[in-house]
Amino acid sequence: PPAPLENTYWKLIEIRGQPARVQPGEREAYLLLLDGRASGSSGCNKLMGRYAPGERGTLSVGPLASTRMACTPEMMAQESALLDAYARTRACRIDGESLLLLEGETVLARFAARDFK
Repeated sequence: PPAPLENTYWKLIEIRGQPARVQPGEREAYLLLLDGRASGSSGCNKLMGRYAPGERGTLSVGPLASTRMACTPEMMAQESALLDAYARTRACRIDGESLLLLEGETVLARFAARDFK
């Protein structure tokens, strides 16, 4: 069965068609959705806010607040792209262990389900 949207640790795999980056010594970018609260990381800063799933796969994420740590330019660019993707998300699709955030048919971000450990 596919992974559930909520209460699943979603690790960022791809953003804007580019592989997700991980800054050495920092946590990977991820998303966790539970009871209307979104939390996660951009790979640089912690993110928190709200989300609202709807019928037929609709989804809105945000607005999100974040911590303000300075990171490498590459990680800051990833964070900016990820925040933009969340703001533009209108729907999602789960294919097995993959979560796709969508704007129309455009894939904004791709995540992979990870078990809590």
